[in-house]
Amino acid sequence: MTGSRRNEELLVLMAQLGDIDALQQLLQALTPRISRCVRMIVHESGDVEDAMQESLLIVWRKLQWLKEPAYLNGWVHRIASREALRVATKRSRRGDVQLDESEWAQLRERASPRNEAAKGPELLDSVSGLPPASRAVLTLHYLEDLTIEEAAEQLNIPVGTAKSRLSFGIQKLRAQLRGLREKEIE
Repeated sequence: MTGSRRNEELLVLMAQLGDIDALQQLLQALTPRISRCVRMIVHESGDVEDAMQESLLIVWRKLQWLKEPAYLNGWVHRIASREALRVATKRSRRGDVQLDESEWAQLRERASPRNEAAKGPELLDSVSGLPPASRAVLTLHYLEDLTIEEAAEQLNIPVGTAKSRLSFGIQKLRAQLRGLREKEIE
């Protein structure tokens, strides 16, 4: 176990005992992870902030329920991904338009997903046009390196639903790539 992980587990225990400073330190340590997770699913900056704040509030309110501090990362990731999906789905129901190129470029600069160079900004651009449900599964599976079963658990959906959303997202991405290739040929 790494020192920072051990430190976070200690912060969890201290926060559960009512130490406000420990809670503040813990939330500050979790903010970058929550931000990365939320930004991959929600692309509108105001909605990203809403999802991040809601995720942090849920962590704060429910920290007492976390029985094993060693499970902190998975627990926080599950909260953040569910909240991001809720916010993204709410936005799509409102019928809001997608981000324009300059707004998406700004978000891409601010987001710092791990292995971004290896996974490529093209993937991030392509994923932004998918429905929130498919985007969430694709993000968790391909960008956060979770198994499809873990992604389903994070989103609190059946594995079959996660597989369907993944398949739909992949089909959409392939169609986008075919469209790009056809434009390049012209």
